[in-house]
Amino acid sequence: MQLVAGELERRASDQLLEKSLAEQARVLESWLRETHPSQPRATKTTIENNIRGAFRRFKGLENKESR
Repeated sequence: MQLVAGELERRASDQLLEKSLAEQARVLESWLRETHPSQPRATKTTIENNIRGAFRRFKGLENKESR
């Protein structure tokens, strides 16, 4: 899950976050499968549960910066 957390942070710093947690989890699930095929699979639901707090923080920062 560290790979996913790192990729989420990179996407947040590049302002590439999706609009919803569910969509972000789908994107990260695909990214993990394509970029790291030898790593254990994580489902969309597992990714959602693991990134929820960070995603909300990043979206909050993104919304503050766009004002």
